[in-house]
Amino acid sequence: MNDSPPVVFRLAFGSGVGLGHLARCAALAAALGEHGVECILWTDSERTGVPFDMLAPFARVLAGGEPPPACAWLVVDDYAPADRELVEMKAAARGADGGEPRLLVIDDEGRRRLRAADLVVNPRLGLEKSPYPADVPALLGERYALLRPGLMQPDQVQLPFPPDVEPVLISMGGADPLGLTAVALDVLASLDAVRFAPVVVRPAHLPGRRDLRAALDRFAAGVWLEALDARAFAGWARQCRRGIIGAGGTVYELGFLRVPFVAVIGADNQRLFAWEVSQRWGVPVVDGFADPAAGIRAAFETLMREPERVSFPGLDGRGAERVARKMLRIGAA
Repeated sequence: MNDSPPVVFRLAFGSGVGLGHLARCAALAAALGEHGVECILWTDSERTGVPFDMLAPFARVLAGGEPPPACAWLVVDDYAPADRELVEMKAAARGADGGEPRLLVIDDEGRRRLRAADLVVNPRLGLEKSPYPADVPALLGERYALLRPGLMQPDQVQLPFPPDVEPVLISMGGADPLGLTAVALDVLASLDAVRFAPVVVRPAHLPGRRDLRAALDRFAAGVWLEALDARAFAGWARQCRRGIIGAGGTVYELGFLRVPFVAVIGADNQRLFAWEVSQRWGVPVVDGFADPAAGIRAAFETLMREPERVSFPGLDGRGAERVARKMLRIGAA
């Protein structure tokens, strides 16, 4: 590490929140680390069962009640703080020069003004016009999607299935409050429990493991995977012909890996993103709040019948490096 002041990341993750915020902050921290910048994770969230590559880019972890050290940047990836609270967070932190640090906000909703931010990253698909005030610098669109570097170096995976079986990735992200993993397994089993082999990727901290693994036993072949780092996830995903996934951060990961998928809305804040994915990439989208079994079945059958409808332009895996370089340029100004 060089002698420059650290970058502090403030966020929450885990049960009820998922791991998407941590995954993209880890991607940015890894990119900053390539430039010798120390990164610190400042959180109250439980780290048990979190994939190691989501924590490895951080030199240390501070509990949320501890005061952070003087820092060059405070990075906030959290929808909860209102504009006034962001102003207070920035004022309470210590900058390297004794004043306030610079503030970067990662935001894909566009509902807040974010006037306190020195830089905003909003990687929403197709976003070109800034929803923020004109004097707030913003990096917009999937060009700035923060993807973990391990996705670019997938593990070599040997599928434990017969060659006539079709592996299907099932991953509802770091939170599955609607029980959509079980629904997806039910749908695949009803379609053909011999032809399809579920590759279930699920965080270790989520409940319901025993029942879901029992559901997996209905298939002639299948595999259960927990706490995968990005390289392992990419290796398994690239062996799958299709996927059924939550409409969160995994969408950009599978899009980068060029694996066709059905996206299932499992949280209200995923609706706009899911609509954009459907419109721009041709991905079949399902509302997980309204008869998800029928929706997943119809969408999956569409994906099998019309595989050419799905394409993934605009993702090159270099978003984190672009953001890191922008931060360094602002810091040097």
